[in-house]
Amino acid sequence: MITGILFFLNVLITLGVVLWLVYAIYDLCKCRFGQYPTFASSFSETKKKLLEEAAGYLNQARTKQNVVDLGCGNGALLVPLAKRFPHHEFYGYDWNTVAYVWAKWRTRRFKNVHIYRQDFMKVDLSEMNMAFCFLIKALIPRISKKIQKEMPAGALIFSELFPLEVNALKHKVEAKTFGFGLPYYVYEVKKSKR
Repeated sequence: MITGILFFLNVLITLGVVLWLVYAIYDLCKCRFGQYPTFASSFSETKKKLLEEAAGYLNQARTKQNVVDLGCGNGALLVPLAKRFPHHEFYGYDWNTVAYVWAKWRTRRFKNVHIYRQDFMKVDLSEMNMAFCFLIKALIPRISKKIQKEMPAGALIFSELFPLEVNALKHKVEAKTFGFGLPYYVYEVKKSKR
């Protein structure tokens, strides 16, 4: 009896490992071998400080704000803000199927949250007043150009971990998580005068 149970548990564990490996290979191919970051949540202290600062800006806004999370993962930044600010609209984009399903499930009761499984480089940002991004370095030049070109003057961008190539940096916030420095950067889009 015990031998049968142990055999069954061994089969389940092996099957789980095989499925995880297949998904990891699929995920690596979908992210174009590192071009897009794989699913990752924001880290604790960085996330806490970032949410407090973003909430301060949203609290001061006199008009409805459109907030986008580029690579929203499980919606960890969108959910607390959407709960607190039901009069603002929140948009999350992630190409990863697991992250998309998880975020969609977490936000299913929010009428002000819209989650899409889509490449955020193909999304029009011209109506967005605030953006969050937690990206790998390889994407920084492309997303920086896109933000500068599409987002309106005065829009705020919060970039976790890596600085963007956007003018002008408002400030950098240092945060430590598990003893590691994981800063975020806040930018305000400025348009050049022609």
